[in-house]
Amino acid sequence: MTVVASETDAITCTPPSNLRSVTGSVTDGSANLPGATVTFTDTAGKIFSATSGNESGLNNNLSVTNVPEATYKLRASKQGYDSATATATVSGGNLTLSSPLALTAASGAGGDTVTVTVRDSLDATYTSDARVVATKGSGSSQVTVVAEAEKTTGQASLDLGNGTWSVKAIGDNGSASAITTVTVTSGTADTASLNADLDTAVSGFTQAKDSSSFTPSKGGLIKGDNISGLEINVPASTFSTTDSSTATMSTAKDPTVAGIDPGADQNFVGSSGFSITPTDANGKEMSSLTGSVTITVPYTDAEVAAAGVDESKLVFSSIDANGEWESFPTTVDTVNNTLTAEVTHFSTFGIVGGLAASSSGGGGSGGGTSGAVSTPTAVSGVTVGAGGVIAGGSVKAVNWSVTGNSTSVDIFLSEDGGTTYAAIASGTPSGSSYMWQVPDRSVARAKIRVDVRNGGAILASASSALFAIQGTTGAVVTVPVETQIEAPAAIVDPVAELYRRRDRADSQACRPFDDLLRGRRRQAPSVPG
Repeated sequence: MTVVASETDAITCTPPSNLRSVTGSVTDGSANLPGATVTFTDTAGKIFSATSGNESGLNNNLSVTNVPEATYKLRASKQGYDSATATATVSGGNLTLSSPLALTAASGAGGDTVTVTVRDSLDATYTSDARVVATKGSGSSQVTVVAEAEKTTGQASLDLGNGTWSVKAIGDNGSASAITTVTVTSGTADTASLNADLDTAVSGFTQAKDSSSFTPSKGGLIKGDNISGLEINVPASTFSTTDSSTATMSTAKDPTVAGIDPGADQNFVGSSGFSITPTDANGKEMSSLTGSVTITVPYTDAEVAAAGVDESKLVFSSIDANGEWESFPTTVDTVNNTLTAEVTHFSTFGIVGGLAASSSGGGGSGGGTSGAVSTPTAVSGVTVGAGGVIAGGSVKAVNWSVTGNSTSVDIFLSEDGGTTYAAIASGTPSGSSYMWQVPDRSVARAKIRVDVRNGGAILASASSALFAIQGTTGAVVTVPVETQIEAPAAIVDPVAELYRRRDRADSQACRPFDDLLRGRRRQAPSVPG
């Protein structure tokens, strides 16, 4: 609509029809579990969440109202537990979940605690903001555990259930660690502690911070100078009706949330989120709001394309205490590439989007198709540095080439010539390069494999040529050679071979007689005409 200055215009909003309620229970497998976050994600990529209550016994401890009719993917999570997932369809009436969302405690026989120490590129304790993210599984079965590192020690504790986990740390300086694989079996982790060194730059991230002053009782429109397109509209009296002192709104790009999985059929958009923190005149964080604040954040078409999401399914979201994404009703401006949403608390925010279809097909009876058909995804040209023998403990570029629709790649190392592989990077932007911290041990026959994904499923894979790693200790290695398999000798028919040899012998026996005839022909006198 068009708004004219000094004119009063009416805006009519129609709420969704057929709003329902959803009830059920969240348990630890035997008893109700309070404080768990349950996220609902519909097919359009919209996310909302609820928290399980303190009800005990057989009473439902999950109750959500004003739920639009749709099919949802549910995920229940809580720190210290393996998450649980389910699918629920809300249609024609209120819904009671047929079975509990049962989480498994990551303790005892069900899991173990792993301590991760986040360090900078010089191996010193990282004392700024950092998150450690552990994932296992993929697609709809992927489980994510998130922990914030304590600033004085740089340590984060991960409660990991049984299984194989990929662990990675990301700092607010825009650097990330290599992925470490941790396996928990029967409640015991193969490593109780590990170091995560922030020595790899997050692709596409540039640091940016802003700090603006405002009066809490008056509010105002706050715009970022260094984060172009970021706006925070604070209505009067939202923080206070009487405080006329000078408060500060601090904003910063936050890459630590980019590695947190938003769930099945969803991807994070961009290389960072946005940390927004209001503080009063005494430097104390202001957490109490009496109303809502409107936030506008920018995005780019390139970020949407790289994430493989549908621009119309972008939502402004925040991270809760359990490391789960929660979205807000969002207005998407595809012309100016901004998202606008109203929030009632401040946190670290990010942009999440529902996956775009890789191709579009027609549904008519003629069997034709409409829309653009995507290029088939393929990956090739996987190389590791210059190949040959590379130094253990060094940093080498893993390069590859991707065509088609892809959002991320997983990178694996084989130390037995390609028979088995272990993850070294997961969810890396598809791009074409990854800086790899080479393990400092001798490996005679190594290979790198790159798997290309578009959200969940693996679309293509390719491996490098064999190479070797020379550790500072251990056996001396040489340039490995691919095993050459000789072609089998031609199969000979013994009967045919017998006839061939007989014919050859007969030909040699008759050769003198043939030569004699040719000589006589040359010597014969001509016959007069």
